[in-house]
Amino acid sequence: MQSLLIEIVIAVLLFFLLWSMERGRSDLRFRLWLIGWSLVTLRLISLLWRPLSPIVLRLREGHFAALEVFAAVCFILSDRSIARHKRRMVKTALLAAVPALCTAFVILFRSTNLWLLYPCIVVGHVLAIMLLRAYSGWRKAKLLPLASLHFLSACWMLGALAGHQPQLALACVPAELLLVNAILFSRRYSLRSAGNLLTVMGFVLWAWSSFITIALQRLGTSDGLVPIALNLPQFLVAIGMIMLILEQDAAGLKELVREYEFLFNNNPFPLWIYDPKTFRFLSVNAASAKVHGYTVDELYKKKLTDIVHPDIKLTSALDPGGESVRIERHSKHIRKDGSIISMNVTAYDIRFRGRAARIALAEDISQREEMASQLMYQVEHDLLTGLPNRPAFLQKLDEAFIAANCNGTGCAVIVLRINRFERINENYGHGVGDGVLKEITRLLQTHLRAPDAIGRTGSREFTITFACAPRGHAIEARARGLLRLFDQPINVDEHRIDVSMSMGMAAFPEDSDDTNSLLRDATRALALTQVRGAENFIRLSRELSLRAQEESRIEGLIQRALLYSGFEVYYQPILNTDGTLHGLEALLRLHDEDGRMISPSLFIPLAESTGAIIPVGRWVLNEVCRQLREWKEAGLEIVPIAINVSALQIVQTTFSADLMAILSRFQIAPTFVHLELTESSVMPQGSLALDNMLKLAAKGIRFSIDDFGTGFSSLDRLHQLPVSILKIDRTFVMRMLDPDGTLPIVNTIISMAHSLNVGVVAEGVETKEQFHALYEMGCDLFQGYFFSRAVDASGAAAILTREPGTLMPIKAPLAASGTTTMPSRPLPPSQSGSHLW
Repeated sequence: MQSLLIEIVIAVLLFFLLWSMERGRSDLRFRLWLIGWSLVTLRLISLLWRPLSPIVLRLREGHFAALEVFAAVCFILSDRSIARHKRRMVKTALLAAVPALCTAFVILFRSTNLWLLYPCIVVGHVLAIMLLRAYSGWRKAKLLPLASLHFLSACWMLGALAGHQPQLALACVPAELLLVNAILFSRRYSLRSAGNLLTVMGFVLWAWSSFITIALQRLGTSDGLVPIALNLPQFLVAIGMIMLILEQDAAGLKELVREYEFLFNNNPFPLWIYDPKTFRFLSVNAASAKVHGYTVDELYKKKLTDIVHPDIKLTSALDPGGESVRIERHSKHIRKDGSIISMNVTAYDIRFRGRAARIALAEDISQREEMASQLMYQVEHDLLTGLPNRPAFLQKLDEAFIAANCNGTGCAVIVLRINRFERINENYGHGVGDGVLKEITRLLQTHLRAPDAIGRTGSREFTITFACAPRGHAIEARARGLLRLFDQPINVDEHRIDVSMSMGMAAFPEDSDDTNSLLRDATRALALTQVRGAENFIRLSRELSLRAQEESRIEGLIQRALLYSGFEVYYQPILNTDGTLHGLEALLRLHDEDGRMISPSLFIPLAESTGAIIPVGRWVLNEVCRQLREWKEAGLEIVPIAINVSALQIVQTTFSADLMAILSRFQIAPTFVHLELTESSVMPQGSLALDNMLKLAAKGIRFSIDDFGTGFSSLDRLHQLPVSILKIDRTFVMRMLDPDGTLPIVNTIISMAHSLNVGVVAEGVETKEQFHALYEMGCDLFQGYFFSRAVDASGAAAILTREPGTLMPIKAPLAASGTTTMPSRPLPPSQSGSHLW
């Protein structure tokens, strides 16, 4: 009993040892081994059960046989060729367990029906051989040993039954299954393995001890005569399986070490292992030696501090908690030849050959950094000239401005543009044009000093900043020196090319207060050189800058006025000589954001220069016609209204059609619209202006020449135009009575107009003396503050309702004493003015 208890304890300990080794493994074989050994342990524990009843004794024998059969089946199923396929496992388990259990059941409990065992034994073994052939094919090395075992077992069992010894047939059942395991293990694992050899021997001895045990018990031998030592082969099997697991783990570890050494030594990235305290190398691979210019043996004898740049601080501390520390950093290493290479290094704390160590994986990024540097250079520089582009130059400009602020000096921005550069490309080709740009770059760089900066900010534009520059006119002298560089032709290949440059400049602190203003004002100054033509250098002073800003603000007001109806039309009366109302002139007004009026002399030229005058003029035509219809519907007696038309409007191909469409939409007769044009817009021969004038004149619209005398008119050309009125410019009227004034000019204009059968309107009449002089010279119509200022639409409606002649401030004949009297000269009927509009 004591020996049995010791064996049970040993079996339990082996079970827990197998269980602890199986944990964490995904291999089904080890689980089947653990299940099989648990059944063996349970069988050993069952030996403590010693019943006295014969029936219970048979149940005990059946219980022993079943546990042994199931344990043997579990070990069979652990074979890899079976365990990999679920269906194969089920078939094998049924074929191995069912015939064996049926045989044991019949022998133990139905001994009178032993004839049932004959077909059971034959069919079971035939099926086993067929299944074996299906799994192993016709390969003799696998088929022959197992087939022979099944054949001999079947013969033994049939012979035992024929000799009326069923207990010997029963003893053969577990022995056969255990011998199957011995054959499978000998084929699956090498017999040179001590664990496998012990396992195979254990299965063979187990089969023998199982056969002896069952045979002795069935022959009536008492339990005391069955040696307990017959259970020892089972322990050999368990120990052999444990040794197999350990051997496989050891083999796996060796394979892992070989793989690690292969990966470490053949890794394309530099790898090294070193002592984090002494920085001595413990292992290095070929890639790390190659990248540093050493052999593996040479690098192995060095320390990490020998190859790391002195500026790089190495970390030697290990984590006191024992956890792996990951270190990532950019490092610079020194090659054997002394050159510097850039590396990204990632290091981990590890255990290497039983000691604390650190493994480092490095990547040589020198080429990547060089490529990134080249890409950054290309991003920030012009590839043709090598100069900084606009973003890079702006950064240098900021640096120069900060230095000027700190040092109390000045700085300036100069923008240069090559005049007619397109002609150089057209005449000489783009290759020569590129050469011109390079030569200009070279010349400009020779004129610069150390703190100065230059950049190519456009296809034909260069921008220069003078850093720490002197204030006043000295900086202008330096800038003009840049232009003198191009007094002589530039030699490119075999060509001598004259290059003309325009320059705009702004300086800090005289002209601008920050870098944005400096660059903006210098660019504006360059634009002014294009406008003025003759000047190739302009410095934009603070006054000019403010004026340019004001113009930009007014341009914005014009655009907003077009979008949100911010314009307003005022009307100024035009009188006949007798004081009656002859017509009105429409004058455009623009309100500022604070409600004040902006002078037309400011916003009209801006609208013409930007092209906004075309939609503005269209709005005026619509507004005047709308107002005429409103007065007409209110029952007022309307008069013709003069509308100023820009030179840009009159040359529009659709101008005449658009105007007639507006008149038709508001149902206004063409005779109530009078168009005023300047001399310059209608004098060129063959212009679209003349075509539109002729089309509109045929529809009944009258024309007048505004500000006559200020331009260059051809009398022959004027005679050909459909013009009914000449308007004398207000500047002539204002200086008409001055000593050496413009009285002869005004008289000549009036006489010339009458000789051409054209009426005359005098603008800007502000005094009774001017009116008297104009009247005496035969002027037809009058307009000015002497009669009325320009008024809004409601004021104009009030003028239309006044009595005829009430706008004339002169009531009585003009006396010599200068009293307010009306001139007595009657106007000839042909010049009464009634036919002019």
